[in-house]
Amino acid sequence: MAQLSQPTNVPTGTASPVLSWSNLNYDVKTKNGTRRILHDISGSIYPGELVAIMGS
Repeated sequence: MAQLSQPTNVPTGTASPVLSWSNLNYDVKTKNGTRRILHDISGSIYPGELVAIMGS
């Protein structure tokens, strides 16, 4: 897997998150009712980061 380096214009450890979430849940409708696909997740995204939420 490729690894990205930190952008040169964002000092490491000094930036504030541009997006944060806490205790996030997400339910989807199914033909049998609902199914929770995200359960109590928390996280933050900082400038220059690329983030994906993935699951199986």
